[in-house]
Amino acid sequence: MKSKFYGKTVTNVWNNVVRYGIVRESKEENGWLYVRCTWIEDDKYEMDDNRVSTLRGIDKASPWFRIDKIGFINVNDEISKLAKLSYAAQQVDGRADFDYYLTDKSNIRYAEWT
Repeated sequence: MKSKFYGKTVTNVWNNVVRYGIVRESKEENGWLYVRCTWIEDDKYEMDDNRVSTLRGIDKASPWFRIDKIGFINVNDEISKLAKLSYAAQQVDGRADFDYYLTDKSNIRYAEWT
């Protein structure tokens, strides 16, 4: 039986880099819930983890993350926020008329997804 967290989308901040992943497993250990995730485009983290493990002469870090070290996200909500942020940034530097896209009701859906 799969856990209630299976397939949930998550983030983890490492070295000021936001990592995005999908929960694959969960387990309870020492009174804490841990999740194991598949991370998306995680090359920088993997490279650093391998380098640190080699330099210290230790095994790689555990793939399990304590539940309080990750954040659950709604991908569609995040995409919408980032699209609005992108337009806001373009408005500030003069590349886009951000107000037009957010105030014209016929274009609000377009503004959320482009």
